[in-house]
Order: sequence, then structure tokens, then C-alpha cells
Amino acid sequence: MNRKGGYTMHPRPLDYSFEITTIRHVGDNDATCFTADAVVRDAAGNEVARVAGKRMHSYVEAAEDDAVAAARKAIRGLRNGDPPGRT
Repeated sequence: MNRKGGYTMHPRPLDYSFEITTIRHVGDNDATCFTADAVVRDAAGNEVARVAGKRMHSYVEAAEDDAVAAARKAIRGLRNGDPPGRT
């Protein structure tokens, strides 16, 4: 309750989700590397940010871990009011 007897509204954080897409790269010498991209969506299912994988990894799990960390960082930024795509 505020000083005037009314209730103040507190903004609630928006719900976000993310999906990870893993890309397999095969070189000329049959060496395999992986990258992973993340797409962040709002509660309505609209895409609000896309985070491209920046590093190549020898293991798919490492690429996915990087993408999950990048998606979580993007969601933190969105909840803090940063514009989409600014991670």
C-alpha cells in the first residue's frame, strides 16, 4: 500500500522461453565440428531475439551449453529492459 491508501503496481517479469538449434559442420578431411544457435520467444510464442553460435566445438554438448548460456543472458537482458538483440 502506498501513502495515498492505494496499491502500487509492480511490473512482473515477462515469461520467455528458448529453443536451441545445433548445426553440424563437416570439413573436407571429414572432421566434424558443431555450433548452436538460440531463439528466444516471449509468452505468446513470438521470436524476440536470435543468438547465433559464435564458436566451433568438437562436442555437440559444448555447443549446446554455450547456446543455453547465451539464451539465458539474452533473457536476463530482456527482463532488465534492454532492447532485443543487444547481448
